[in-house]
Amino acid sequence: MSMKIEVEDSKVKTILHDRYGDYVATVSCNGHEADSVINAIKKSIFLAKEDRKVGWPKYNDQYYTLDFSKPELVTTENWCACPFDCNLKSRGLVFKRKDEAVFTAKKMLEAVQK
Repeated sequence: MSMKIEVEDSKVKTILHDRYGDYVATVSCNGHEADSVINAIKKSIFLAKEDRKVGWPKYNDQYYTLDFSKPELVTTENWCACPFDCNLKSRGLVFKRKDEAVFTAKKMLEAVQK
């Protein structure tokens, strides 16, 4: 298993990777102070480990993914482990929480607009 932690724009993102895929958790910091960032890192690691422990997603679990045609930038799908689902997950585009998907969509839009 490998772990990657990214800190950017008051958000902490933890990515755990094992042979079954990636488990991603994103947590907001309450500021730029060291304690706030450290607490967000701890929470993000905890959430990613919990997702890995339960083996999320499982068949028929609801997940969020990006949909730039919608005002909220995300849509919900149900996991069926089809090629569509697996391709999204391998690219880090399957999210358990809506706020993580929205955050990622906004970051992608910012990158395109530069």
